[in-house]
Amino acid sequence: MIALTFEAPDAGIWEQDATHFPRPMTRLLQEAFRDGFIKGFQSGTACYGLLLDHIEPAFVNGFFYNKKVIVGGTANELGDRFNISRGRVISGAMLQILAAETILQDRGLIHSSSFLTNVGLGLIALLMMTSWSR
Repeated sequence: MIALTFEAPDAGIWEQDATHFPRPMTRLLQEAFRDGFIKGFQSGTACYGLLLDHIEPAFVNGFFYNKKVIVGGTANELGDRFNISRGRVISGAMLQILAAETILQDRGLIHSSSFLTNVGLGLIALLMMTSWSR
């Protein structure tokens, strides 16, 4: 008898879905399942504006495993990073999460008057001219 090994399909947190799929799935069902499962979750989560992009399916020895993929999470491997204050770096996904949190808490940016904006720009321009003239 051959001993089966159960290893995670790739990096990240994977969960076995023993509730919906308590037994191994056939290879035919595995092939047909993947694309529709991802597309269905992407359209559903986008419709409601969730930060969950989709649920990534995988099969280990025929058993169904899934991993939650947040919006922008797949871009981390591509170097999707942003510099923020104090020399720190965060991922693009984290930036989106912080932006959504800010909007949900009504801490969004407010518009200032055009007079105040023009005065501020004038002071910056004056400061730049005086520092360049030296």
